[in-house]
Amino acid sequence: MRVKTWRNLLILAVVAVVAGVLPVVAEVGPYSGGPTDYFHTSDGSDIAMSVVYPDGFTPGRRYPAILEMGGYENGSASADGRTMIGQTKDFLCSLDPSGENCPEEEPPLAEDSHKGTSAHRYSADGYVVVHASLPGTGCSSGQWDLYDFQQAKTGADIIDNWIAKQGWSNGRVGLLGHSYSGSTALLIAAHRPKHLVAVTISGMIDDNYRGITFPGGVFNTLFPPLWYLGIRPAYDIAGGTGQGTVRNLDNEDGKHCLDHQSSHRRGTDNDPIVQGGLSQGEDNDFWRRSSMITYIDRITAPIHIAGAYQDEQTGARGTTRLWEHVKPGVPKRLLQFNGDHGTNVEAEETWGDRKAWMDYWIRGIVPAPRWGMTTTGPDGKPAVKRASVRTLFEVHPDAKGELVSNGVHDSGGYPLDGTAFTDYYLCGDKTLNAARPGCKTGTAQYLSGTHRQSWLYQAGPELGPPLTSEDAGDQVLLRGPVTPAGGTWAVAGPMRAHLYLSATGNDTDLFVQVMDEDTVTGERFFLQRGWLKASHRAIDPKLSDYTNVDPKRPGYLYRPHRPHVNPTDIEPNVPIEYLVELWPVAHVFRPGHRLAVVVTAPPAIDSNYSFLIQNSQPVSLNTLIFNDPKHPSRISLPVIPVGAIQRLGAKGAACKSYWQVRCTS
Repeated sequence: MRVKTWRNLLILAVVAVVAGVLPVVAEVGPYSGGPTDYFHTSDGSDIAMSVVYPDGFTPGRRYPAILEMGGYENGSASADGRTMIGQTKDFLCSLDPSGENCPEEEPPLAEDSHKGTSAHRYSADGYVVVHASLPGTGCSSGQWDLYDFQQAKTGADIIDNWIAKQGWSNGRVGLLGHSYSGSTALLIAAHRPKHLVAVTISGMIDDNYRGITFPGGVFNTLFPPLWYLGIRPAYDIAGGTGQGTVRNLDNEDGKHCLDHQSSHRRGTDNDPIVQGGLSQGEDNDFWRRSSMITYIDRITAPIHIAGAYQDEQTGARGTTRLWEHVKPGVPKRLLQFNGDHGTNVEAEETWGDRKAWMDYWIRGIVPAPRWGMTTTGPDGKPAVKRASVRTLFEVHPDAKGELVSNGVHDSGGYPLDGTAFTDYYLCGDKTLNAARPGCKTGTAQYLSGTHRQSWLYQAGPELGPPLTSEDAGDQVLLRGPVTPAGGTWAVAGPMRAHLYLSATGNDTDLFVQVMDEDTVTGERFFLQRGWLKASHRAIDPKLSDYTNVDPKRPGYLYRPHRPHVNPTDIEPNVPIEYLVELWPVAHVFRPGHRLAVVVTAPPAIDSNYSFLIQNSQPVSLNTLIFNDPKHPSRISLPVIPVGAIQRLGAKGAACKSYWQVRCTS
C-alpha cells in the first residue's frame, strides 16, 4: 500500500486520542459485515458498501432503505455500525485463537433502546441500511477530496442506480448522517436523487472557516488540525481499509480492498485542507467550496437537522444556520439541546425525534404527539408541520442513566417565536444591568496574551476552575442581579456582545463567555462563548442575518457576517466598538442564580479547541469602556417566555448533572 511510514506513525499516535474525541458506540452482538458489495461508478471507481438487512428479512418483499456514506469505516461497517475502536477489538480477536480479546456477545437491542447505532435502530424496524465509503477512502477506489460536491454525486448514483433497482427495494430511500457522514448526506441530497424521500443529519458545521477552524477569525489550533491530519486518516485507514481487509482475508473482497487502497494517492502530505486552508488565515474559495452552507439551498427533500450546544467537535453554530438556509417551502425540522457530539445519537429524545421524522416521510407513520411535529392537514388528518423547531432544556441522566430533558419548547421558526432580544449593559462596578439608568461609567483592563485556561473535554466537565486566579489581570468578570424566588427566566437562541474597548497593540483577540452562577453553591454553568479577532472586525450587512421575531426590535441583526478577508489593523489606544457573535444556547436561570459574563483572551484549551497561536501579534493591554454615551458595552440575550416551555420542572437538575455542560465551583 502506498502509505508513508511517518503517516502511519502519526495515525498510531492519535488512536489513543480518538477514543476520547469520538463517541464509542455500544457493541451489539457478533460481527457480520462489509464490504458486502461494490457499486461500480460511471468513471470506473468501485465504491465499497456494507448492506445490513432488517430483522426478519423476507425475499420477495419490498423494503425502504437508508443510506449512510462517509470517509470512516462506512463501507466496512459491521451490522451494528461499530466505530474503529470496536473494530479494533474484532481485529485483536482475529489474532488471538484463545478468544481472550474477543468482545462478549450481547443480545440484540429492543427497538426502543437508546443504545447502539443508527443502523441497528433502522434495520431492526424494517429498513435495509446501506453503508458506503467515499471514493478514495476505506475499501473504495478513486481519489478522495474533503467535502467535495461533485464526489458526492456517487452517493446520489447509489440511491438511484443501485438501491432503487434492487429486488428488495420499494424505491423509497432516506439519507442518514452524523458529523462526517452528515456532511456527506447533505452533499448527496444537494444532487437531488429522484428516489430520495427524506434526510436526517446531526453534528454539523455550516462553514468550515467561520464555524470551526477560524471562529471570529481566531485560529483554532487543536481540533481542526487534529481531525484533518490525524483522526480522519486514522479512521479511514484502520477503520475502513484495515478492518475491511482483515474481515475478508479468506475471500476476494479482502483482495479488492487492498487493491483499491494501493490506488489511493491522497495522504496527509498532500491533504487538500493543508494545501488550501490551514496555510491561510483568511476566507477563500477553498473554504467556501468545502462548506455545507454553500449547498444547503439545493436540497428539496424534507430534512431534519439536530445539534448540541456544547458540541466539543463541530460546535453549535452550524445546526441553526443550516436550518435557516434550507430552500423556502421545503419541509424542515430543527432539534437543539445541551450536550456533546454524541448526544445526537445517544439520547432517546434526540434519535427518536429523528426517526419519527424519517418514518413519517418514508413510511407514512404519523409521529406520536410526544414529538410535537404534527398539525391538522387540509383533509382534517394529522400532518407534519412544514417548519418546526424543538428545543430541549436541561438534558441530564435520570435515575436509570437515560438522558432526558427537563423542559421542551416548540416553535415554528428560528429565532424562536416570542423571543425578546434583551440588552444587559456592562457597568463600571462590574455588574450587568437590564437598564442603562444607574449603570455606572468606568473602565476595566485585561491582558490579551495570557491565554487563561478554560477546560479540557477529555478530563470531564467538573475538573476544577481555570488555572489562573480571578485577580490575575487577564479577564474582566461581570455579574447580573440574582434571580428572585418566582422569577425564573430563560434564554434560547443566538447571542451577541457589543464591546467598546481600546488596545495597546495593533491587533487583539476577544473572547466572551456567558455563564450561570449559582449564588448559593458558588457553582458556574459555562453556557456558551464567542470569538473575534480585532483586525477581522469588518461586517458585510448584506450577508448578515436579521429577524423581526421581536416586534420591539424589527430588523434585529442577530448574526453578523464577516468577510474575513483583507484584515485591517487597529490603531493603538483608540476605542472601537466590536460586535462579537456568540453561538446559540438554551438555558433556564433558576431562583438564586444569576447571569455572569467573562471578557478575556481566547483560552489555551477550551473543550477540544485551543487558541495558542496569535499569528505573531503582540500582547495587548485591553481597556473595556463601560456606559459610554454613544457606545454602551452590552450583551444581548434571546429571552423567551418561561410559560412557553412545556414540562419544565419547578426545580432544575444539579449543575453537575446537566449533560456535558461545564460546571465548576
